[in-house]
Amino acid sequence: MGMNKRVIQLLWSPHHETILGTVRNDRRVCVWRDLSNIEHGDELLFVHSGHTNELSDFGWNPAEPWMIVSCGENNVLQTCQTD
Repeated sequence: MGMNKRVIQLLWSPHHETILGTVRNDRRVCVWRDLSNIEHGDELLFVHSGHTNELSDFGWNPAEPWMIVSCGENNVLQTCQTD
């Protein structure tokens, strides 16, 4: 039986009002374009899957619009350019 994927954190980008990031319980950060007013729904733009442990937090870089930072439960911090 496969693992159920669930969102454990969601943050809107401080630079782009239609971009949001989610942390899932499968050690991934996903960056989405919110297209809720368009027929086809949301668009997955980027997936960061570099962590070996579950994630404890993530955030957007306030100075670099497309850069995220994520931290695993093992205290490993990773930065990633998403564009």
